Amino acid sequence: MKKVSITFIVVMIFYGAFFLYVINHKEHCDQPCKDLGSVAYLGEHIHKGVVLEAACDPLTLKLELAERPVKVGERYSLWHRIEIKNNCCGITSLRLPFLLANAQGTKLSFDVWGPGGEKISSTPTSVLEDFYLPYKYEKHENAELAASKFIHWIYPGETLSSTPMRYEPHKKLSPYLEDRFDEFWSEFPDKKFDKLKERDRRFQEKRVNEMMKKLKPPKPIPGYRVLDRFVFKKPGIYKIQVHLEDIISLYSGRSWFRDLFPPFDILAQTILSTRGISSNWNKEVHIDIRSPMVEFEVVP
Repeated sequence: MKKVSITFIVVMIFYGAFFLYVINHKEHCDQPCKDLGSVAYLGEHIHKGVVLEAACDPLTLKLELAERPVKVGERYSLWHRIEIKNNCCGITSLRLPFLLANAQGTKLSFDVWGPGGEKISSTPTSVLEDFYLPYKYEKHENAELAASKFIHWIYPGETLSSTPMRYEPHKKLSPYLEDRFDEFWSEFPDKKFDKLKERDRRFQEKRVNEMMKKLKPPKPIPGYRVLDRFVFKKPGIYKIQVHLEDIISLYSGRSWFRDLFPPFDILAQTILSTRGISSNWNKEVHIDIRSPMVEFEVVP
């Protein structure tokens, strides 16, 4: 009986110590952005308290320019690569247009300053230039990203790079849609349309080739993509920066108690549940981040 009492006391002491350990446990975070803060973002159309104003930068941007001369008056001259890194302990999602296409659908933008410190605006293009493009994004260079259709999860400490371009002249049905030639003609599978389809294909190829002769696009640089719609009118030292302002969702990762040996993982989960403590969290956070400034020279 005495042995039973001692065993019971030891078990209760151990349980008490484990109980205190569980309810006071703080998840380890080895990322630089440890505390997202608690101040509400009061942006337009946002209910107070729903979105946080980030107290640190959960994501960081890096801009790298290719070592190719940027010439006055040339449209496809500034080639770049963007890296985005998750610097916090939450898992976030990234809309794939950022990596697999252009900035459409994201709030990513480029700020460019001229030799005199003046802000440079993008150069207007003709309607035809919006429809006939020399490059496509190399979506299948990264198999993991290519398998993702809408979003890609970025884990703490993970860095993702923008997808480069390849030379593939093509026509778009609109400035926002990829070429749908094959998709259109798939609606007419009957062989009697084959000649008409081939005639249309030759016509489209001819128009594309004519536009490429006019545009004279250079060969792409492996690993990079071009900054379109910027034509620099005078030589000198310019500066450029990537800017991303958006509201992102952050989620907790794997619960810490999952790494405990059984049955302590179940016991820890039970303790947290009975105390009303959730091991999972998600936060909506407003971010306003910029890459370091990068200088480049425009030559005659």
